Amino acid sequence: MLRTQNKNFTNNPREKLIELGAEALNNSELLAVLLQFGTRSESVFSIAKRLDEDYGLGLLSSLRELDCAVEKYGLPRNKALQIIAALELGKRVYGTDPKNVFLNTPEKIFAFAKNMALFEKEYLKGVYLDSRLNIVAEEILAVGSINLVACPAKEVVMPSVRLNTPNLVLIHNHPSGDPTPSKQDVTFTAKVLEACDTLDIKMVDHVIIAKSGSVSFFLEGYMT
Repeated sequence: MLRTQNKNFTNNPREKLIELGAEALNNSELLAVLLQFGTRSESVFSIAKRLDEDYGLGLLSSLRELDCAVEKYGLPRNKALQIIAALELGKRVYGTDPKNVFLNTPEKIFAFAKNMALFEKEYLKGVYLDSRLNIVAEEILAVGSINLVACPAKEVVMPSVRLNTPNLVLIHNHPSGDPTPSKQDVTFTAKVLEACDTLDIKMVDHVIIAKSGSVSFFLEGYMT
């Protein structure tokens, strides 16, 4: 069937999908099709655009992370679940799993975790990597108050043992907006490094994400 390309599809991504195919839609338009409706205070197109800009499709795959989007944008939870399900189907059908990412530099870790700067509570995430520093799994290890997250070092390394992954990256956010490591952050990192050494696991980096910037413990010399 011949597809026309001279129509104006502004604010009508469903018609654009029918006429031109899914590959013609950008990320925001695809999200708008999934969401279908906006809220009383914001259009579906505006919400979809902000979701894509703030989180990125590669990070809209965790229920915990999408919960933050539900709260921030006032989305019905069933819509959040539809997004998660659609992305998982895409990964399985096309093999475009966002976990096929190599976290081999602090810059790549910063980009991977940028959405955590938006979280209002402090989250500690473990990212478990294979020998090539390719992501095998992610786990939320702890959720703290506005200025504190606590997790025993053994709980950080045990997923690596379970998954048989030789490398890990720690990521946590500072809701205050200041990425400067606290004394507790430095002490905690030292304890995890010690636990990793005991089990012959390499801790590649510990990164703090905040609205004003990000900090790599590796680059700052805390891991030597």
